Amino acid sequence: MSTIFSLRRFTHLLKEHWVKTWKSMVVISVIVAGLLALALVYFEVYFEFQNGYRPLKYQEVQQTVFNIGFILLSIGFCLNYYYLNWHGSRKMVVLSMPVSMFERTLLSFVWMTVIFAGWYLLLFYTVNIPLLKWANYYESQAHPLSRYRVEQYIPSKLIGISRMHTISFILLIQTMFFASLLWFKRHAVVKSLAAVFLIVLIYEWFQEFVKTNWLTPKAWVSSKNTLRIMLDPVFTEYNEIQASLFWTVHQDNHLFYVWFVLWGIIYFRMKEQEV
Repeated sequence: MSTIFSLRRFTHLLKEHWVKTWKSMVVISVIVAGLLALALVYFEVYFEFQNGYRPLKYQEVQQTVFNIGFILLSIGFCLNYYYLNWHGSRKMVVLSMPVSMFERTLLSFVWMTVIFAGWYLLLFYTVNIPLLKWANYYESQAHPLSRYRVEQYIPSKLIGISRMHTISFILLIQTMFFASLLWFKRHAVVKSLAAVFLIVLIYEWFQEFVKTNWLTPKAWVSSKNTLRIMLDPVFTEYNEIQASLFWTVHQDNHLFYVWFVLWGIIYFRMKEQEV
């Protein structure tokens, strides 16, 4: 078997995998889409009746639901890919296919990162746009312009794909979950979920602990790439120090090297199963 990458062979592998998985992918997507719709409707109605009018309030709702749905669909995609390719007797069928291990690893990357991210964005906006249109209409009827100054009434806008840090972090969690599934031999799903949860929890706690106790001076408050100290609480005057460009870029990209290491682990773990 040649280990040299072949675009024709890889394209055939990608098409074959699509034919094998599109039905289960649609079922998972429909379930997640229903959960997204229920969450958006519930929180939009809840904010309307409980919190009253506040400009741009639905943007926060959209971002929260976007993140939760992203995590749920990433886990569903990962489990579906694992059970169809690398669980039990299925992996013997996959390993017998005339393709190189690099092409199998590239298929995993393209399917669970590129195609998955694009598929989820399409799914989320397909559900979110009509619901957001309904929410804007509902709010405009409940709070007509005549009761507020024009500059105060800002219709809820559609969130953009500007938080690439959030997307990359969720894709990193998905990659970690897939690497764990390939690493554990028995009860892989339960062990992988527990391992990823503990790692993320410990990482978030450690990062906050270091930032609060070691990197932030006493009496100062740290927000994203900013240090603040209150001077006058009555007039809300404070001093502010912005982080350097190097620190900002480092904070947004410091986990990329972990992502590359995880894909290296996935490749060599697949290579072990081939042997």
